[in-house]
Amino acid sequence: MFRWVIGVIGAILLVIFSNLLTGWGDNFVDWIFSAGYSDGGGEHEHAEVVELRRVAEQGDVNAQFNLGRMYFTGDGCCIASGNGVAQDYAAAEYWFRKAAEQGYASAQVWLGTMYFEGNVVAQDYAAAEYWFRKAAEQGHVSGQLSLGAMYRWGHEVAQDYAAAEYWFRRAAEQGDIMAQSVLDSMYEQGLIIAQN
Repeated sequence: MFRWVIGVIGAILLVIFSNLLTGWGDNFVDWIFSAGYSDGGGEHEHAEVVELRRVAEQGDVNAQFNLGRMYFTGDGCCIASGNGVAQDYAAAEYWFRKAAEQGYASAQVWLGTMYFEGNVVAQDYAAAEYWFRKAAEQGHVSGQLSLGAMYRWGHEVAQDYAAAEYWFRRAAEQGDIMAQSVLDSMYEQGLIIAQN
């Protein structure tokens, strides 16, 4: 009984924090409570993965994004007991793309990063720029930083300090310390002119 109560409390806290951090919608709440509680046994976690996949296949962007992350990282520390999934970059790209195409900014950043780095999919800087821009235009700080970096250092795009400044400034205005640091460095190097 105690494990069940702890599992339910944990699920409720997960829902609250997930909603605060990522803005997940009602489908995630449905997923948590329909999948059952977690008592440390593999069969409950396996049921959660199956349920997450079912919700993702119905078009839920949060579920798609989370499946993408699970497949990318190989979130399966206990695969032998049926918990989690094995690392599968093709599946990660598939689920990230599904969520990204629906406008989910975090998925757009992950997909852009996969294309930029080219270590799990064919390197494609144009695709990376495309997905970073999609996320950046929605105000996603990581998208803004990534796009700013592409322009700042000319990663397969024309080096453009004004464009870099624009994207770094947008991230900095949201309080991002890295963007503020890069802007300071660009000022000190004379690459951009400090604003009053």
